[in-house]
Amino acid sequence: SAASDVYKRQIENRPIWIGCEIDSTVNADKCTEEKIMQFIEDNLENPAGNLNFKGKVFLTFVINKEGYVSEVTVLKGLHKTLDKAAVDVISKLPKFFPGTFQGHPIDVKLTVPIKFY
Repeated sequence: SAASDVYKRQIENRPIWIGCEIDSTVNADKCTEEKIMQFIEDNLENPAGNLNFKGKVFLTFVINKEGYVSEVTVLKGLHKTLDKAAVDVISKLPKFFPGTFQGHPIDVKLTVPIKFY
């Protein structure tokens, strides 16, 4: 999946984009994944055309127990300028409802590909 999860430890509930919990007809995980990808599409500064590079940058990041993005890391990069643009857009993600385990908020590590074309 686009925002496939790589967990450091067991969880019960994945982090949820605020607003995705409201509509019970929509799967909150799918909604969150779609919102993340839409946020990236809407906010990514894409210098790829100037650099004549195409491909994906893979990032990992943590949604911490307070619901904020932290520890944004390039897992597989393309070019330093594109890698920086990818890190910048993920760093701007808004607050989430944090993931939980046994009713307690926990840090959850996620992986996301960012396409440049």
